[in-house]
Parts: sequence; structure tokens; C-alpha cells
Amino acid sequence: MTFNEWKATYKPRRNWYNPESPLGGLLYHDYGEELAFVKQQHGARIWTVAEGELDVNTLYIVAGYRIRNRVGFLVTNFPFQDVTARVRYGETRTEQEAV
Repeated sequence: MTFNEWKATYKPRRNWYNPESPLGGLLYHDYGEELAFVKQQHGARIWTVAEGELDVNTLYIVAGYRIRNRVGFLVTNFPFQDVTARVRYGETRTEQEAV
């Protein structure tokens, strides 16, 4: 699933605390009132934006509230069904140069 397909499927909510946040105003930071808001949401509507294990230039959106390698969170209008769901957001320079 691409990021655009993911957005169309799960309908992420804009970050009204910080409309200029990364990912087009969708990312909730992992501190303060933004984190408090995320923690109040149903668990199946929380997604973690995390850096890749081997490549920190690649971001993944993974289902659920995670701590490891997190950059922030997304909150969606529709819940995920598969706890292993994962979407790749960015590409590394190496992959871009190889195209």
C-alpha cells in the first residue's frame, strides 16, 4: 500500500495543535499536549511514524503506539485491522539515485 492509498483508506486527522507539523500537517509530536491527545485515542486509530531500522532516511508508518525509533504519531478516522500493517513513507537517496 502506498502512502496515498493509506491516506484514502484510513483518513488521517490533521494536527490542529500544530497545523504546520510535518507530513502535511498530519504528524503529532511525541511530547506535550499533542502526545496527550494521541494517548486519548482508540488504540486501533493510532499509527507511529518511525525511522527505518537500517536507514534513518526512510520513514515507516506502522500500526499502533510504538516507542522504538519513533518520530511522531498519526491519528486516523478509521481503525486498522491488521496490527502488522506498515506503509513506507520516504525513500533513501541510494534508492532514488538508482532509479
